[in-house]
Amino acid sequence: MTGHDQKILIALPFAETARNILRTETFPTLLGAPGVRTALAVAAPLNSESVREFEQSGVQLFRLPPYEPTLRERIVNSVRRGQLQRVSTTFAIQSKNRLSPALLSYGLGIAGSAIFGDSTVERVLRRIDSREPIQQEHLDLLARASPDLVCVTRAINWSPDYPLLRAAQKLGIPTVALVASWDNLTSKAFPVIPGPSASLVVWNNIMKDEAVEGFGFAQERVFVSGVPRFDRYFQRQGPRTRRDFFSALGLDDDRKLLTYATAGDRLFEPADAVTPEPELCKELVDAAVSGRFARPVQVIIRLHPQANPEDWKHFRDRSNVLVQVPGRATGFRDRDLSEDEEQLLAETMCHSDVVVNVASTITIDAAIFDTPVVCVGFDIRAPRKYRQSLRRFYDFEHYRKLRATGGFRIAANRDRLFAEIDAYLVDPTRDTVGRSRIVAEQCQFVDGRSAERVAHMILQMLHATCGSR
Repeated sequence: MTGHDQKILIALPFAETARNILRTETFPTLLGAPGVRTALAVAAPLNSESVREFEQSGVQLFRLPPYEPTLRERIVNSVRRGQLQRVSTTFAIQSKNRLSPALLSYGLGIAGSAIFGDSTVERVLRRIDSREPIQQEHLDLLARASPDLVCVTRAINWSPDYPLLRAAQKLGIPTVALVASWDNLTSKAFPVIPGPSASLVVWNNIMKDEAVEGFGFAQERVFVSGVPRFDRYFQRQGPRTRRDFFSALGLDDDRKLLTYATAGDRLFEPADAVTPEPELCKELVDAAVSGRFARPVQVIIRLHPQANPEDWKHFRDRSNVLVQVPGRATGFRDRDLSEDEEQLLAETMCHSDVVVNVASTITIDAAIFDTPVVCVGFDIRAPRKYRQSLRRFYDFEHYRKLRATGGFRIAANRDRLFAEIDAYLVDPTRDTVGRSRIVAEQCQFVDGRSAERVAHMILQMLHATCGSR
C-alpha cells in the first residue's frame, strides 16, 4: 500500500449484511477504485468458505470480535427506545412486552423527552455512553487495519459491528452506517445515537425521514441509495422462462404456484418455542392436493435463512410440494446465499402466482414482480393476547406504512387466508396499483444500479474525509 492510498474497513456481522455488499456491485466497484484499499472485518471464521471466496489481492481480512453489551449499555438503550416511542409505533408496542426493569427504563425515556426535550436526553445518553470503555479487541482491530473510513453494515440491536462503530468514533475515525433493511431504524434502532461525524446510507426517503426525525441525523448526512440486493430484480439478469423454471424444479406446468416464505423461528418466541408454521403449511399442502383452491395448485416452501431445515423434513416426500433451503451453513449466524441461489429467489418471486408470508420483507420482493401477496395475520396454533400475537407485527411502523399502499392482503383467520389466495389465483391483477406503490416507496430506484450508488457514496465520503485531513 502506498502512502497515498486510502483505506476502507467494512464490518460484516451476518451473512445477510455480506449479501448486501459482497453479492452486489458494491464490492467490485470499491475494489476497482484507484488509490483505494478495502479490508473486511467478518464475524465468520477467516478460513470459512464464505469468507475465503472473497479474499482477493489487496483485500485484508480481519475477525470481527464477538460482543455482549454491559448492563449499563442495555439500560441506556432501553431509555433510548422509550424516547423513540414518539416516532415509531414499534417501540411503543415492544415496550408492552418488557418485564419491569426494562419497562422502567422505557418509562424514563418517555418522561425524559416529555419534560426535558429530546436533545437534552440525547446529550445525557451520549455522555453516559462515552464513559463505556472501548474493548481492547476493537482497539487492536482498528490499529491493525488502520482505516481512513469505517463502514458498518448493521450496527443496531447489539450487532457485533456496533462497538466497532463506537470505537471508531471515539478515536476520531469517520464512519458510515449502511442500514441493512427497511425496518431496522424503527424496530431495532442504534443502541446510542451515532455522533455528528457519522453518515448514513438508507434504502429510501421513508427511511431518511426516520433517520432525521428519530435519530437527529442532519439531512445532508443521510444518503438514499435504493436496495442493492434488488438490483438483479430490475436488471432481469437472465431469468429462465416459467416453463424452463418449472421443468428444472420438477413442477407441473398445469398447476398454479403458491409460495410460502417462512419467517425466522425467533419471530414466534416466546409464545411458541417451536415454530408453528409447518402446521399451517401442511394445511395449505393438503388443500392443494385435495383441490380445495379455485385453481389446481402446487406449493413451494421457501425457508428463512435462519430456519431449521429439520422442522420441515416431513414435506420432502409430499406430492405437489417443494422445499427450498436457501444458502449454506457458514460461520455466520445465518446461512450464506450464493449467486445461483439469489437468482433462484428472483425466479421464484417472478413465477409464483401467490406468495404467502408472515410480516416479511419478501412482500417487497414479490411486489417488484407484481406477484400477489397474502400475509398471515392470525395466530397459527391458538389465539394469543395482542402482545404475543402475530397481529402486532402489522402495527409495527414499517409494516403500518406498507399497509397504507394497499398492495397486499392480511388474512385475519384461516378461512380468509384461503379466500384471499383464491381471489388472487382467479384475478392476479387485483391490487396491482398498490404493488406498484410498494416498489416506488420502498425501492426508490428501479434502474438496477443501487449497489453502485452505495459504493460511490462510500468513496465520496472517503475522499472528502481524506481531503479534509
